[in-house]
This record gives sequence, structure tokens and C-alpha cells, in this order.
Amino acid sequence: MTFENDASLFGLGEAVYGEAQGADWVVCLTIGTGLGCFLEHERLVKQRSDVRDWLRRALGRMF
Repeated sequence: MTFENDASLFGLGEAVYGEAQGADWVVCLTIGTGLGCFLEHERLVKQRSDVRDWLRRALGRMF
């Protein structure tokens, strides 16, 4: 059994079944028990170093 916060599962649901379906990069922000999540290719990015690397790659593509 695995537990996740609601913000992470919201983002994962959007990436797999919702408006973000097929997107390579997804950022979901929620206000509630969780702040949000980062996903890359339908995979939750969890560790601080992974999030930092994810942001560098995502922002590098934007500029």
C-alpha cells in the first residue's frame, strides 16, 4: 500500500486522464492539504534534488 497527498494525486490524475494528458511536463498547484506537485512523463517528481533538476530543465526549454 502506498500513500500520497491529495495534491500529488490530483496532478497525476490530470496527467493520466485529464487536460494534461500527453504533456511531457506538468505543474499542478492546489490550495489545501498539499501545495502541489511536479510531474515528468506521468511520474511524480518527489525529492528536492529531482525538483530542482526538473525546474532547471523546464525553464531551460522556455528561454
